[in-house]
Amino acid sequence: MQQTQTARGFDLINFEDRNGCECSLQKSSLADEDCIWLGMDEPNIKEFYPYPRETDESWFKVTKEDLDKLKHRPQNEIHCFSCMELSREQVAELLPYLQRFVEIGEITE
Repeated sequence: MQQTQTARGFDLINFEDRNGCECSLQKSSLADEDCIWLGMDEPNIKEFYPYPRETDESWFKVTKEDLDKLKHRPQNEIHCFSCMELSREQVAELLPYLQRFVEIGEITE
């Protein structure tokens, strides 16, 4: 986990979930209530290809450049995953930041 700040000076923790998706925990800029942002930085879009290809895999990562091409392949399913998948170890790493937020409204010291 990497501690930085946003361009506006708000605390930011960057990390990857167990699937290698970029995620973050950020202190919100709300002035009247202490809040945080927690989640994936961008959704993980995958195409389900039900027929055999070069590999035995059925799920393929979709890039932004691929999105326009996909509308011409209606036989395939497109799924947009937007939830983090965290291991117990990753949750344990996040807990001190979350606990600090609960106790004092900040995510870093």
